[in-house]
Amino acid sequence: MDMSEAEIVDGGRRPDSAPTKSARLAALLYPSPDAIASRNRISWVLLFAAVPLAGSALSVAIALLAIWAGLSLVLGRFRFRFAAPDRPIVLSNLALVAVLVVTDFAHQPPLGAALKAVSLFFFVTPAVLVSRMRVGPAEPILPAVFRGAAIGGCLLLPIVLTQRFIFEIVRVYGFEGNAGPLSVVALLTCGLALLDLSPKRSAGRKALALTGALGAIVAVFLTGMRGSLPALPLILLVAVAARRQTLLGYWRQATARRRLLAVIFGALAVAAVGLVVVPSLIMRLAETKANLGLLSTKPEEATSIALRLDLYAASWQALWERPIFGWGESGMWQAVQPHLDPRLYNGFSFNHLHNIFLTVGVDAGLLGILAVIFVVAAPLWTAWKWRGAPAGRDRLAFAAILVCAYLIPGLTNIMFFHDILDSVWALSVSTLCASIPVVAVREGRISGERTG
Repeated sequence: MDMSEAEIVDGGRRPDSAPTKSARLAALLYPSPDAIASRNRISWVLLFAAVPLAGSALSVAIALLAIWAGLSLVLGRFRFRFAAPDRPIVLSNLALVAVLVVTDFAHQPPLGAALKAVSLFFFVTPAVLVSRMRVGPAEPILPAVFRGAAIGGCLLLPIVLTQRFIFEIVRVYGFEGNAGPLSVVALLTCGLALLDLSPKRSAGRKALALTGALGAIVAVFLTGMRGSLPALPLILLVAVAARRQTLLGYWRQATARRRLLAVIFGALAVAAVGLVVVPSLIMRLAETKANLGLLSTKPEEATSIALRLDLYAASWQALWERPIFGWGESGMWQAVQPHLDPRLYNGFSFNHLHNIFLTVGVDAGLLGILAVIFVVAAPLWTAWKWRGAPAGRDRLAFAAILVCAYLIPGLTNIMFFHDILDSVWALSVSTLCASIPVVAVREGRISGERTG
């Protein structure tokens, strides 16, 4: 007797028969690959929408997802996958953890070193997250990511405007609790939202993408993070270059009336953004000018620039006192403090050195610096190496935007070793890996054959 499609999907059971308790438990513990893939698509939209919005709640969510992915591998809900495209990213992140943990155990008691190792948890998570993300086809991943970023940028706009103009917060921080992390995730959101522009998208989706990017741009300016601003034009350039054919095609196909409307709306958008962000930008530029003036007339004045320059000089000296293995995380400030100007640093300290390479260098020496370089280079190498796979241009743009959003702010402020930034990095690089279809690579040539 023939069975309907519904019966076949349901294992031959009649649709009107109630599933048993054991069958429901089995479906929960061992869902079909299609069910997991469907959840993945929803998760990417929600997670990347939450990137600029959820703060540490997103960190908790990603940690729980990684733990559940690990348990699922043990339960056999899906297979462990460690394909060639995953290796540079997964291994570089694990190498960073190994270097930092080993140097910490060499410089401080085991309990303190163990606590430091726990704080590096997110750099381990790609090892299990990628296997979970690879269940199902790779093609829908990046469109879902870009849509989520566009939604997140749209929702971020009223949040930062409310903080700035209703609560009169001079430097907004969203739900991140700090302007630094917000500026990084806003930069990432801006670039990814612009990548949602596509000729396949409806006019509404295009408007969503542009509004999301606009909201993220406003957020970057309103954070007042001077070190993050240089990343913004680079990210915009990457996104526009990746979508140049779409933008040029839209312009060429548009009627004269639509072109005029596009120019008018673009000018209005720029004017609106300028009206909102220019006062904050002028204020930060005035502060910078004042700090530079005091640097020459009153060098003992504890301005942000004077503190930063003195910290860099002291960190450089501490690094070269122990250049190979560093001082360990617990000894970082003790190593730097003797070289600081006591007139500037009187009774306070920092938990990072406002430069990712100096922070890791004093912590773990040149080995730590090399490990960070590998971590930052891995997404770019992966995207370039497998640029011939489907969505290769989008993946390369994703990687470039991610690295710009993190590395440029990290040269003068914070980049890693913050729960929000570490979790977003782990989510992003894991997604980047999973977006590459598992292919057979023969003689350096990518074939289109899926192997999983």
